[in-house]
Amino acid sequence: MPILKNLQSSSAFRVGAFAVPFLGAVALGPSQYADAAVLDAHRAVYDIKLLEAADGSNISDIKGRMVYELTGNACEGHNVAVRFILLIQGVSGEKQVTDLQSTSFEGAKGKSFRFTTKTFVNDFLAEQVEGSAQLGSQAVDVELVEPAQKSVSLSGDILFPTQHLSSLIDAAMSGERFIAARVYDGSETGEKVFDTASTIGLQRGLGGAVEGDDKSAVGKIGEDTFWPVTIAYFDPTKDGPQGELLPDYQLNFLLHENGVSRSLVLDYGTFKMNGHLVRFEDLTTDECSASQG
Repeated sequence: MPILKNLQSSSAFRVGAFAVPFLGAVALGPSQYADAAVLDAHRAVYDIKLLEAADGSNISDIKGRMVYELTGNACEGHNVAVRFILLIQGVSGEKQVTDLQSTSFEGAKGKSFRFTTKTFVNDFLAEQVEGSAQLGSQAVDVELVEPAQKSVSLSGDILFPTQHLSSLIDAAMSGERFIAARVYDGSETGEKVFDTASTIGLQRGLGGAVEGDDKSAVGKIGEDTFWPVTIAYFDPTKDGPQGELLPDYQLNFLLHENGVSRSLVLDYGTFKMNGHLVRFEDLTTDECSASQG
């Protein structure tokens, strides 16, 4: 679920990361986008809890909830709405509530992208990013409204978030195991492209196991086939102490063939959170195959 990466841009989540090697990855760009995956419209609710925190993180507990909603279809484009609320408690007892609210629309075949993201900390607006991006023949052209009006041109092969998700499913169905892609999601100041490296595990079926997620919710997903996936997000402008490129953030999850994610692990380096699916609702109203678009 690519939108989760946006959380690390909040001031509450600017933390260190660690080195993870991804060798021999297949590079994805718009020209490699097969558009075979069909994403089901749905609403998924996840309970978020602290998994572990390193000494020096100043975090003693985290609890929260995330609601993720995907609507639309491959012909007309996809809308994504996310509400992610966390109660973070420090080791000295201090508490902070972080509320991330994000909406976006991605046009058919990943040709355009509109986004608005707001992050509130203790009910005060801490960050806001709003803009749009258009895929051109040589670059992605971005028009920002917030945090300031600005035009930005981003060169190279770039995927938008839903297109990236679809590409991962296409790759998994083709038996690919290592995927590299440059992704633009409008996070931080809206001017940055992240390098991503993904590993895709062997295809699995439910077989009665739900990996800590709610069994009833998993049963409503409607697609038993899934893959364990790890995505590392890198800021190409940052180097580690020995010059190596270190990921800003890493996400582990189980990805179903219809685009539903569950059993999340969000790794910010100095602390990790898990997210278990507790509620699922199918929102499919107008199915559309990519061949119609």
